[in-house]
Amino acid sequence: MVGIITQILKINNKRIKSILLLGCFFASWGMIGQNADPVTNLMVTEGVANQFTATWTPPAGGDAVTGYNMFIQPQGASGLTYITTISATSTSYVYSGNQGGVNIVDGGVYSITIQTLPDNDGNNYVGVAEFSLNTPDPSAPTGLTITDGNNPNEFILSWDADASAFGGFNVFLNGGSSYIATVSPGVNSFTFTAANGITDGSTYNPAVQALPDGDNSAYANINTPAINSYNWTGGTSTDWNTASNWDRNAVPNSSVLTVNIPSVATNFPTASTAITVKDLVINSGASFIPQASVTGTINYKRELTSNWHLIASPVFSETKQDIISNHVLATGTGSNIGLAPYDNTVASPWQYETSSSMGDLTAGLGYSIKLASAGEVMFSGTPNGNVNLPVSVGMSAFNLIGNPYTSYIDLATFLTANSSKLSEQTAWFWDGTQYLTYNSGSSINIAPGQGFFVSASGSDNVSFSTGDQMHKTSDTFLRQVPIPSFELFVENERVVRSTKVSYVNGKTTGFDNGYDSKMFDGVTQDFGIYTELLSENIGKKLAIQTLPNENIEGLVVPVGLISEEGKEITLSVKTENLSSDLDLYLEDRENNKIINLTKQNYTTVIKRKTNNIGQFYIHASSKKLTANDLVDQTEEVVNFYKSNRNELTITGVQTKAKVYVYNILGKMLITNQLNGVGTSTIDLSELSTGIYIVTLSSTTGDLTKKIILE
Repeated sequence: MVGIITQILKINNKRIKSILLLGCFFASWGMIGQNADPVTNLMVTEGVANQFTATWTPPAGGDAVTGYNMFIQPQGASGLTYITTISATSTSYVYSGNQGGVNIVDGGVYSITIQTLPDNDGNNYVGVAEFSLNTPDPSAPTGLTITDGNNPNEFILSWDADASAFGGFNVFLNGGSSYIATVSPGVNSFTFTAANGITDGSTYNPAVQALPDGDNSAYANINTPAINSYNWTGGTSTDWNTASNWDRNAVPNSSVLTVNIPSVATNFPTASTAITVKDLVINSGASFIPQASVTGTINYKRELTSNWHLIASPVFSETKQDIISNHVLATGTGSNIGLAPYDNTVASPWQYETSSSMGDLTAGLGYSIKLASAGEVMFSGTPNGNVNLPVSVGMSAFNLIGNPYTSYIDLATFLTANSSKLSEQTAWFWDGTQYLTYNSGSSINIAPGQGFFVSASGSDNVSFSTGDQMHKTSDTFLRQVPIPSFELFVENERVVRSTKVSYVNGKTTGFDNGYDSKMFDGVTQDFGIYTELLSENIGKKLAIQTLPNENIEGLVVPVGLISEEGKEITLSVKTENLSSDLDLYLEDRENNKIINLTKQNYTTVIKRKTNNIGQFYIHASSKKLTANDLVDQTEEVVNFYKSNRNELTITGVQTKAKVYVYNILGKMLITNQLNGVGTSTIDLSELSTGIYIVTLSSTTGDLTKKIILE
């Protein structure tokens, strides 16, 4: 029989080859009629250079063993080469040097065989199949690529096959963790499916490892785009057919499973030619204008609170039963649920649907909807064309209608075009608590799927034209997307002042024009509070600061105070939409205290007149903080910047420190001792224009920064 290697392991930097039975036909030694059993657990362990060791377990049964015959066979040899006979008490044998005329060298390929004696019937041969001695581990795979699958929830990982990976390849889902499978040598791809946890629209970091990999260094990984999904970015224009407007720099075709338009984009898409998609997902706040036919399903999503909202389906062929079955609607009296059209011909115009209601959502007709809890409502169908919707005067002239498109329409344009059908060019929108009135002089745009009331002049049709579609960012759903923020208040015996910090996706720790606003400094202030930038700080005193909405716990916000000496102040905070597991802590560096402002206010006395940062910092944390947790935060809280031509300002130093100023040749020009917390300034008036290197050295670490004097 001929054996096959099934696996190669490497333990403590030594490869163990699996045991396989080789049929051999050699004369046996021993007394006639006697026969021992073969050995078991025969293994080969690679050792130092040009050496390996065979080990085995002696047979447990049969006649007594009298010894072992050792054989070797180099690759390409036609038969076994006898080496020697060793004692019956042996359980290992070292192969090195010249073995029966066969030289043992690294890189050589060998198989070995051991025969247990006596062996009257020639059946006591056990061998290890061919192995390569002390072969170096293969390199990490190269050429990794990702391809969308042909089925939902599927993608294909491919790599360049490497013949040196004679143990095959391990495949992982997330960068070396989440082991999925081992594929055979020579295979250079693997298909991940829903069984591996794949979901369309998600991103992954799959990895592949070449085997054998004794030191765990033969890994390579790659980040995927959104699986089976093209994402609109709108970075170039509104043109659907411009490749640079898509995250894959290619226009999606009919084979793409999901096309996604995000809530936020530089531009939103207009398709001027016919397109074919399987699923087009338009997220809440986004818009899409089809100027030609669309083949496929459009899924328009809208975020709603748990209040009543007025809506209209922005797509054709959506049904009541689809809305009812796919959403958790609020329940009311009897079998009533939170979905109702408005019928002005009856005394009780709200006609509540039930769980068994059926029928299409008429294009352009408005409905009221109330979800059981805040969430998304989704409409699925195809684009609406020009819409003509009957309106009438019944017990009242009010008719509930709505924008039937996946894009905005201008209210003034709609009212003007339908002026002859309306008793007045007015529309009424529900904001959750009251009706707001707008007319043709109002500069507002009606959001996709937004419902509103008009007053009919008689029985006629109001019309919605596809030519009136537009992209806008204003939103008549009148619900602001929740923004995590906090407002920090300071109070003395006379007045209250505050400063606000918000966390918004895409913003930075530097200055974001339009989102960061400084205090009004046209008059002298003797009491106030502000924050300063976390990076690229140049001493701006901010009344409003906007930070990125990620790694919030890693953002330490410096707080500045304007106050006279000896004043007692109280600090407090109000939070909005922050994660419930985050508390805001105030660090008082002057008094070495840390206070959970989310739980309690903080009162202290200002020891000296101040108009700077350095004493107070705000930390967001999901765990309890103490003063000891903040002893080494040089990089987070220390700032130094050129505050004017002749002065260097340093803030946030916790302990005594030294400042060194060097020229670009490394010559030290200024050294200055700092004595603890607060704000320090260093005179630079003796320096000429040019580039200088500033180093701050303290027990909590060193910081170095380049400054330019002009």
